[in-house]
Amino acid sequence: MKFASGKETVRVQSALTRHPGGCFAYRFDGPGLRGECSVVFATDNEPPIDPASPLIKLTRGADLLICDGQYTDEEHEKRRGWGHGTPSLCLQEAVIAKAKRILVTHFDPGHADPQLKTMEESLIAEAQGFGLDAAFARQNEQLFL
Repeated sequence: MKFASGKETVRVQSALTRHPGGCFAYRFDGPGLRGECSVVFATDNEPPIDPASPLIKLTRGADLLICDGQYTDEEHEKRRGWGHGTPSLCLQEAVIAKAKRILVTHFDPGHADPQLKTMEESLIAEAQGFGLDAAFARQNEQLFL
């Protein structure tokens, strides 16, 4: 699907995510501040670590991947199949898809700010090993691509 206004066009693509209730991830390709850019928004998703998955294909080469990192790795072990990921799974997805930047969102309401800070610090350190910019999303945050 394409949306156009004047000379600017935004192309929208979608893929099913892994969530028991069903959900879609969306990719938006269009004009950014420095030329063409792409954003993938994939919440309510348990990232498949399979290079052939539709979500990995949708994310391939994206400038920004916004994804669901609700659980810690330990919590996820007990909640597999619930349709939510971890920051580590989001990072693996970004690395396989060769996304340039990752922003993790969809946090567990039971996680207090200090725990989220620790989780984010671990993600950033791990992402640096892949040369990837990573962070947790913040309320009212604005990003310019």
